[in-house]
Amino acid sequence: MYSNNYAPPPINCFPNDISAAIYEVSEFHKTPLEIAMSSVLGGLSLASQAEIDIQLPIGTNCPVSLSGSLITESGNRKTTIDNIIFKPIHAIENLARNSAIASTIEYEGKMQTWLARAKFAKSEIHNSLLKNDKQEILLEKRLEEHYANQPKMPVIPQFILTDATEAALHKSLNVWPSIGFICNDASKILNGRSGEYLSTLNLAWDGQPLKINRKTTDSYYIDGARITLSLMIQPKSFQRFISNRGALARDNGFFSRMLICFPPSTQGYRENWHIDVPEFTNVHKVQQRIKELMEVALKTVGQPNFQRKVLKCTGDAKMAWLRYSNYVENLQKPGGLYCEIKDAASKSAENVARMAALFHHFEGRTDEVGQENVDRAGNICLWYLNEFKRIFVPPPVIPQKVMDAIALDWWLRNTYSNTGRYLIETKYIQMYGPNELSSTNRLNSAINILTHAGCIRFVKKPNSRLTYVELNLSSHPFQYLQ
Repeated sequence: MYSNNYAPPPINCFPNDISAAIYEVSEFHKTPLEIAMSSVLGGLSLASQAEIDIQLPIGTNCPVSLSGSLITESGNRKTTIDNIIFKPIHAIENLARNSAIASTIEYEGKMQTWLARAKFAKSEIHNSLLKNDKQEILLEKRLEEHYANQPKMPVIPQFILTDATEAALHKSLNVWPSIGFICNDASKILNGRSGEYLSTLNLAWDGQPLKINRKTTDSYYIDGARITLSLMIQPKSFQRFISNRGALARDNGFFSRMLICFPPSTQGYRENWHIDVPEFTNVHKVQQRIKELMEVALKTVGQPNFQRKVLKCTGDAKMAWLRYSNYVENLQKPGGLYCEIKDAASKSAENVARMAALFHHFEGRTDEVGQENVDRAGNICLWYLNEFKRIFVPPPVIPQKVMDAIALDWWLRNTYSNTGRYLIETKYIQMYGPNELSSTNRLNSAINILTHAGCIRFVKKPNSRLTYVELNLSSHPFQYLQ
């Protein structure tokens, strides 16, 4: 895992209400912007995935579910931010659970009656066979009708799982097909036995049916399952996972589907100068919209003949998406910016479409997804793609002669700043300059590089063996560009 070349997230690319909420909650709780951004994206994904899909410009339909992963130390307040953003979802889940209590009691009473009548019907068939009165066919038909009218158990949906085994995940999806797997200690998943079901999470991201194999009971399929994945893992645990199973996770596409980032910690810089409870005006707008979307999903999902609405893109949005896709594709060529992360780059355009659909749905629009939201999502997903490279690809190795040139350039500029000297004898540099440049060969190589870059001029005194280095005062500090 590497952390060079950090760039802040493009929060201003989000729709105005969302970006304002991210800034608002991050500022008050002094948490990295990436954590607030991740929570909001997770909340939008969970609130929307049950209701809508998106049609890619190439014609295929896919879910709008997002998978995200934060590599951050404990104490950066991800749980606090999650609790704020997901508050309306927890409230609806609790309300559904409480309202189902009375239905469950009623169901238990009806089920006991149903079982008693089934037992009586079976006894009638048994007696008919003993008497040989030819009534068993009629009685069997009555029993079939009775079984067809078996009371249905009330659905008690669980929208959010925080620590689920594969079996628990399957059980929840079998009751309610749309869940959020919000785990703030993903080491249990990635480094534990449950990490074996990464392929199941991949299938759900793709929108494919999940086949559930059982040793003692019949296997079955879960069709139309949607999973929003939001993981947090500490840097050391993530590094251990990469060392043990990282190749598998990259090869099977688990990480390539993810919006992954490694934000710098704010711990130690969180002085608080206010004691008032914040109004969270912008956060409340996001919470209210998430609540509305969840309430719609709760009413419609599970109804007979329910089908998700498939959002489509306008012509301009399709062209914007294709430009993004082609841009990322071209950078996967040998020597290209993304040639070492082709797995993530190949999924990035699909994440753009998903995110654009979420923004569109959040805004309450009923028309086609427009170019503005595709462009917004493209900028955000490009940042995530660069984060993926920053995390998984080691920085380039700088040749020793270049390191020597950098050291010499810094020393010359520092000497000029302190003494005003810009013309210095090479022997003096070998004696008082950087230790590594006491070698004539290494010093000459560094001088050649800086001369070629226009940072210095090599001067030889006429009729003498003395040589000098003259700093070009109008030049910029030397930078190594591959």
